[in-house]
Amino acid sequence: MASPKIQPSLETAALLTAAYVVVGLLQTPAYLKIDSSATLEDGLLATLLFAALLFPAAYLGSRFDPRHLPVPSRAFGGRGWIEELAQRLPWTLALAVVAFAVNVVMSGLFSWAWVPPTAQDYVARFSIFDKVITALSSGIWEETVFRLFLISAGAALLGRRRVAALSANLLFAAMHLVFQNPPYNLPALAVVFTIGLIYTKCYLDKGLESAMVCHAVMNLLTMTVGMLL
Repeated sequence: MASPKIQPSLETAALLTAAYVVVGLLQTPAYLKIDSSATLEDGLLATLLFAALLFPAAYLGSRFDPRHLPVPSRAFGGRGWIEELAQRLPWTLALAVVAFAVNVVMSGLFSWAWVPPTAQDYVARFSIFDKVITALSSGIWEETVFRLFLISAGAALLGRRRVAALSANLLFAAMHLVFQNPPYNLPALAVVFTIGLIYTKCYLDKGLESAMVCHAVMNLLTMTVGMLL
Protein backbone atom coordinates (compact mmCIF):
# COMPACT_ATOMS: atom_id res chain seq x y z
CA MET A 1 0.00 0.00 0.00
CA ALA A 2 1.43 3.37 -1.04
CA SER A 3 2.34 5.87 1.63
CA PRO A 4 -0.30 8.58 2.05
CA LYS A 5 0.66 11.94 0.54
CA ILE A 6 -0.09 15.45 1.65
CA GLN A 7 0.30 18.83 0.01
CA PRO A 8 3.77 20.35 0.14
CA SER A 9 4.32 22.77 3.01
CA LEU A 10 5.53 26.28 2.24
CA GLU A 11 5.85 26.91 5.97
CA THR A 12 8.24 23.99 6.35
CA ALA A 13 10.32 25.06 3.34
CA ALA A 14 10.49 28.67 4.52
CA LEU A 15 11.39 27.77 8.09
CA LEU A 16 14.11 25.29 7.13
CA THR A 17 15.58 27.67 4.56
CA ALA A 18 15.57 30.60 6.97
CA ALA A 19 17.29 28.48 9.62
CA TYR A 20 19.93 27.44 7.12
CA VAL A 21 20.54 31.01 5.91
CA VAL A 22 21.06 32.27 9.46
CA VAL A 23 23.45 29.43 10.28
CA GLY A 24 25.15 29.72 6.89
CA LEU A 25 25.86 33.41 7.38
CA LEU A 26 27.29 32.71 10.83
CA GLN A 27 29.43 29.99 9.26
CA THR A 28 31.10 32.39 6.81
CA PRO A 29 34.19 32.99 9.01
CA ALA A 30 34.72 29.22 9.20
CA TYR A 31 34.28 28.96 5.43
CA LEU A 32 37.11 31.49 4.99
CA LYS A 33 39.35 29.34 7.19
CA ILE A 34 38.74 26.34 4.92
CA ASP A 35 39.90 28.15 1.80
CA SER A 36 42.40 30.95 2.37
CA SER A 37 41.81 32.28 -1.14
CA ALA A 38 38.06 32.70 -0.55
CA THR A 39 36.55 36.13 0.06
CA LEU A 40 33.63 37.25 2.18
CA GLU A 41 31.55 37.51 -0.98
CA ASP A 42 32.39 33.89 -1.82
CA GLY A 43 31.10 32.77 1.58
CA LEU A 44 27.86 34.72 1.23
CA LEU A 45 27.34 33.46 -2.31
CA ALA A 46 27.89 29.85 -1.21
CA THR A 47 25.26 30.24 1.52
CA LEU A 48 22.73 31.69 -0.92
CA LEU A 49 23.37 28.98 -3.52
CA PHE A 50 22.91 26.18 -0.99
CA ALA A 51 19.78 27.88 0.33
CA ALA A 52 18.43 28.08 -3.22
CA LEU A 53 18.77 24.30 -3.46
CA LEU A 54 17.42 23.67 0.02
CA PHE A 55 14.13 25.55 -0.44
CA PRO A 56 12.69 23.42 -3.30
CA ALA A 57 14.07 20.29 -1.64
CA ALA A 58 12.26 21.14 1.61
CA TYR A 59 9.07 22.10 -0.24
CA LEU A 60 8.85 19.00 -2.42
CA GLY A 61 10.15 16.70 0.30
CA SER A 62 7.34 17.74 2.64
CA ARG A 63 4.99 15.56 0.58
CA PHE A 64 6.51 12.49 2.21
CA ASP A 65 4.71 10.12 4.57
CA PRO A 66 2.94 12.35 7.14
CA ARG A 67 4.36 10.28 9.98
CA HIS A 68 7.78 11.62 9.06
CA LEU A 69 6.90 15.19 8.33
CA PRO A 70 9.19 17.64 10.06
CA VAL A 71 7.83 19.08 13.28
CA PRO A 72 7.86 22.67 11.87
CA SER A 73 4.90 21.64 9.71
CA ARG A 74 2.90 20.95 12.84
CA ALA A 75 4.28 23.80 14.94
CA PHE A 76 2.02 26.31 13.21
CA GLY A 77 -1.20 24.67 14.33
CA GLY A 78 -0.43 21.59 16.35
CA ARG A 79 0.14 21.11 20.04
CA GLY A 80 2.74 19.24 21.98
CA TRP A 81 5.43 19.39 19.32
CA ILE A 82 8.06 20.60 21.79
CA GLU A 83 7.25 17.66 24.05
CA GLU A 84 7.45 15.39 21.03
CA LEU A 85 10.94 16.65 20.22
CA ALA A 86 12.02 16.18 23.83
CA GLN A 87 10.82 12.58 23.78
CA ARG A 88 12.92 11.86 20.71
CA LEU A 89 16.07 13.51 22.06
CA PRO A 90 17.58 10.66 24.14
CA TRP A 91 17.18 8.17 21.29
CA THR A 92 18.58 10.70 18.81
CA LEU A 93 21.62 11.48 20.96
CA ALA A 94 22.25 7.77 21.47
CA LEU A 95 22.35 7.24 17.69
CA ALA A 96 24.72 10.21 17.34
CA VAL A 97 27.11 8.54 19.79
CA VAL A 98 26.79 5.27 17.86
CA ALA A 99 27.58 7.11 14.61
CA PHE A 100 30.62 8.72 16.23
CA ALA A 101 31.83 5.35 17.52
CA VAL A 102 31.40 3.84 14.05
CA ASN A 103 33.40 6.75 12.61
CA VAL A 104 36.25 6.22 15.08
CA VAL A 105 36.35 2.43 14.72
CA MET A 106 36.13 2.37 10.91
CA SER A 107 38.71 5.15 10.57
CA GLY A 108 41.06 3.27 12.89
CA LEU A 109 40.64 0.00 11.01
CA PHE A 110 41.24 1.65 7.63
CA SER A 111 44.32 3.41 9.02
CA TRP A 112 45.68 0.12 10.36
CA ALA A 113 44.86 -2.18 7.45
CA TRP A 114 44.84 0.01 4.37
CA VAL A 115 44.68 3.78 3.79
CA PRO A 116 43.71 6.38 6.41
CA PRO A 117 40.47 8.21 5.55
CA THR A 118 40.94 11.75 4.29
CA ALA A 119 41.32 14.21 7.18
CA GLN A 120 39.92 17.74 7.05
CA ASP A 121 42.92 19.45 8.67
CA TYR A 122 41.35 22.91 8.53
CA VAL A 123 39.13 21.93 11.48
CA ALA A 124 42.17 22.51 13.71
CA ARG A 125 41.85 26.22 12.87
CA PHE A 126 38.18 26.34 13.91
CA SER A 127 37.03 27.94 17.14
CA ILE A 128 34.41 26.08 19.15
CA PHE A 129 31.84 28.50 17.67
CA ASP A 130 32.99 27.58 14.16
CA LYS A 131 32.60 23.89 14.99
CA VAL A 132 29.09 24.27 16.43
CA ILE A 133 27.89 26.39 13.49
CA THR A 134 29.47 24.08 10.91
CA ALA A 135 27.84 21.07 12.56
CA LEU A 136 24.43 22.78 12.53
CA SER A 137 24.84 23.88 8.92
CA SER A 138 25.58 20.37 7.66
CA GLY A 139 22.79 18.91 9.77
CA ILE A 140 20.17 21.24 8.33
CA TRP A 141 21.25 21.24 4.70
CA GLU A 142 22.34 17.66 4.17
CA GLU A 143 19.45 16.05 6.03
CA THR A 144 16.88 18.21 4.24
CA VAL A 145 18.28 17.47 0.79
CA PHE A 146 19.48 13.89 1.14
CA ARG A 147 16.87 12.50 3.51
CA LEU A 148 13.69 14.58 3.32
CA PHE A 149 13.84 15.33 -0.40
CA LEU A 150 15.71 12.44 -2.03
CA ILE A 151 14.03 9.69 -0.04
CA SER A 152 10.69 11.34 -0.81
CA ALA A 153 11.44 11.60 -4.53
CA GLY A 154 12.91 8.11 -4.68
CA ALA A 155 9.96 6.55 -2.88
CA ALA A 156 7.55 8.30 -5.26
CA LEU A 157 9.47 7.17 -8.35
CA LEU A 158 10.47 3.67 -7.27
CA GLY A 159 7.62 2.81 -4.93
CA ARG A 160 10.10 1.20 -2.55
CA ARG A 161 11.24 3.24 0.44
CA ARG A 162 14.25 1.07 1.31
CA VAL A 163 15.64 1.29 -2.21
CA ALA A 164 15.02 5.04 -2.18
CA ALA A 165 16.78 5.38 1.17
CA LEU A 166 19.79 3.38 -0.04
CA SER A 167 20.01 5.39 -3.28
CA ALA A 168 19.78 8.68 -1.37
CA ASN A 169 22.58 7.55 0.92
CA LEU A 170 24.79 6.65 -2.03
CA LEU A 171 24.34 10.18 -3.35
CA PHE A 172 25.00 11.54 0.13
CA ALA A 173 28.36 9.74 0.21
CA ALA A 174 29.19 10.77 -3.35
CA MET A 175 28.52 14.41 -2.48
CA HIS A 176 31.46 14.34 -0.08
CA LEU A 177 33.74 13.48 -2.98
CA VAL A 178 32.72 16.69 -4.73
CA PHE A 179 32.23 19.30 -2.02
CA GLN A 180 34.89 18.43 0.55
CA ASN A 181 38.21 20.25 0.64
CA PRO A 182 40.26 18.13 0.05
CA PRO A 183 37.99 15.53 -1.61
CA TYR A 184 37.38 12.38 0.41
CA ASN A 185 39.20 9.19 -0.55
CA LEU A 186 37.53 5.76 -0.78
CA PRO A 187 37.93 4.86 2.93
CA ALA A 188 36.42 8.20 3.96
CA LEU A 189 33.49 7.66 1.57
CA ALA A 190 32.91 4.21 3.08
CA VAL A 191 32.78 5.77 6.54
CA VAL A 192 30.38 8.49 5.36
CA PHE A 193 28.13 5.94 3.68
CA THR A 194 27.94 3.81 6.84
CA ILE A 195 27.23 6.80 9.07
CA GLY A 196 24.65 7.97 6.54
CA LEU A 197 22.73 4.73 7.11
CA ILE A 198 22.44 5.71 10.77
CA TYR A 199 21.13 9.16 9.82
CA THR A 200 18.68 7.47 7.47
CA LYS A 201 17.35 5.22 10.23
CA CYS A 202 17.05 8.22 12.51
CA TYR A 203 15.07 10.06 9.82
CA LEU A 204 12.76 7.19 8.96
CA ASP A 205 12.08 6.26 12.57
CA LYS A 206 11.94 9.67 14.24
CA GLY A 207 11.71 12.36 11.56
CA LEU A 208 13.76 15.14 10.03
CA GLU A 209 14.63 17.09 13.17
CA SER A 210 15.99 13.96 14.82
CA ALA A 211 18.18 13.26 11.80
CA MET A 212 19.42 16.87 11.86
CA VAL A 213 20.30 16.66 15.56
CA CYS A 214 21.96 13.25 15.12
CA HIS A 215 24.02 14.54 12.18
CA ALA A 216 25.00 17.79 13.91
CA VAL A 217 25.97 16.12 17.19
CA MET A 218 28.03 13.45 15.38
CA ASN A 219 29.89 16.13 13.41
CA LEU A 220 30.50 18.16 16.56
CA LEU A 221 31.82 15.10 18.41
CA THR A 222 34.14 14.40 15.48
CA MET A 223 35.46 17.98 15.45
CA THR A 224 36.00 18.07 19.23
CA VAL A 225 36.46 14.68 20.89
CA GLY A 226 37.61 13.11 17.63
CA MET A 227 40.47 15.64 17.34
CA LEU A 228 41.82 14.35 20.66
CA LEU A 229 41.89 10.67 19.67
